[in-house]
Amino acid sequence: VTQQKMNEQQLFQRYSNSIQNPFDQILRQMDTLQLTTEQADSLASLNRIYSRFRDETWRPVARYLAALPDDYDLVEAWDKVKTAQNAVLEKMVVLGPAAKKILTREQLNRLPVFITIYLDEATIRAIRPGNANGRGRFGG
Repeated sequence: VTQQKMNEQQLFQRYSNSIQNPFDQILRQMDTLQLTTEQADSLASLNRIYSRFRDETWRPVARYLAALPDDYDLVEAWDKVKTAQNAVLEKMVVLGPAAKKILTREQLNRLPVFITIYLDEATIRAIRPGNANGRGRFGG
């Protein structure tokens, strides 16, 4: 059974959604969290910045992966994926804590853990593939 190769759009969807978008998730819970207009606007701004960066990072990687021949260099391909993941997470290291500052302690407490992990710099760094910079919990 030969596996159907994913096209560029499928690869883009898969990888661009491989890391949660906490800003989008928080905005979806606007009513539950009782966000002020100012908070919602600030989070929407972070969401736009993050989404644009994520898309610009993953599009060329998806294009590269879709164009690979059957006998491609797995190490090189994985390196491109890992580099993109690290870039997106590095952007999150800046934007996540910025989002955390926008929210009140009470609002943060209402968020599920799968969102709050992306608002804390140390936690984001710990989930990076290969724990770049050797700052992860698994050595380096």
